[in-house]
Amino acid sequence: MPGRLAEMLASASDTALDDLVEGKGGKAGYGPERRKGARRGPYEERQERQERARDWDENFECRIPADADVNRVAGRIAHGVRRHATFVVVAAWDGIWTALKAIARARVYLEEDAMDFSLALAQSRDDEMVLELSVDTDGWMQRAEQMAPWSEEKFISSTSEPAKSAGAAANGVRKHGACFLSFSGPEAAQRAFESLQTMRRYLEQDWDGGRDIAFAPRFGKSGNISSVLYVCVFKTFCDCQVSSVSDVHLTAGYLAAGVRENCPPVIRATGLQNVNLAVKACALARSYLEPEGKDLVLRVDFPEYQVNPETMRLKLILAPVEGQALRRTTKDAQALYVAKDSWTDKVAGAIAQRVREEDKVFLAAIGPLCVASALKSLFLANQFLLNESIRIRMAPEFAETEQGLTLLCLHVLPEWR
Repeated sequence: MPGRLAEMLASASDTALDDLVEGKGGKAGYGPERRKGARRGPYEERQERQERARDWDENFECRIPADADVNRVAGRIAHGVRRHATFVVVAAWDGIWTALKAIARARVYLEEDAMDFSLALAQSRDDEMVLELSVDTDGWMQRAEQMAPWSEEKFISSTSEPAKSAGAAANGVRKHGACFLSFSGPEAAQRAFESLQTMRRYLEQDWDGGRDIAFAPRFGKSGNISSVLYVCVFKTFCDCQVSSVSDVHLTAGYLAAGVRENCPPVIRATGLQNVNLAVKACALARSYLEPEGKDLVLRVDFPEYQVNPETMRLKLILAPVEGQALRRTTKDAQALYVAKDSWTDKVAGAIAQRVREEDKVFLAAIGPLCVASALKSLFLANQFLLNESIRIRMAPEFAETEQGLTLLCLHVLPEWR
């Protein structure tokens, strides 16, 4: 931490942010009112195309009927993953086959962007399937698929019993950490989904709630949308729900364990105090991993932001990285102070401009309110930069001022495509 940090923090204000944001003449992308819509839409009429593009940008959920066009829905899902760190797919019971085909096709569409996503079973009702998609830019989904031996492939037909299929697949995950399910057709897809739900319950009993499953569908070698689907099911860590009773050291240990096994959990927290605790746990986990040459980075997401900008429901997507490389990346970064009265859109604009100029920067924050504001600024800066093919992740660490105050430093880590 630079010795002049205290002086920088004392002198920093929103005035500096105003100067930085206005310094480029108000280019598009500095604030929500200037955001660019997607250039492509499904309709020929310009106004309808713009309205659909805006809706696609703002909506983080896709509902899929059974008679939907697979390629069109796949494009919608791919666009959603490009624009949101979290995207939700909901399908009626008779639309599960269509939905899984569209998801598999969306993965193909995202390959040219060097992007992928994992799927987790969300709370589903009896008459529908709800899946949460989390973006992956590190290739860990492909590594998970490579880990699954084809000898553990379980074929599911329209007459398969979900309990038996789930038991066989669960044994494959117990032995190898992953397995494949293969199926074709609407009825077989329903059986496969029932098997996934049952398999999850079986494995939860073995793992005492500490592990979960995630999965990803892919077409057979033909790539035809009517061909067999292969679903790789693999072991991961359960979501880390940070609450007022969470112990920061135990939480940090849990996160570090997930990084060591290359399948870190998603972190969820709601409310200022819990959000602050979640970031502290991540910073502490980094210190646990440092002697081992390992590290982690975080993708900040507020999934409800588009419908409620005041939301304090946070989701952090972790990714393991090599430790020394990250430490070198964050060395000699400049501080951008976030105060209680800082405007998140101004801070976000300042971050975006620093990233464009390829300046190393970190956000310095003291206290739950400032930490939450810094996180939301990072989230908004990421939104501002998406049209420029740039994404932002961050790495938190503790530091002290010359006055002995402990603060959180959120290092800004751009991803260039």
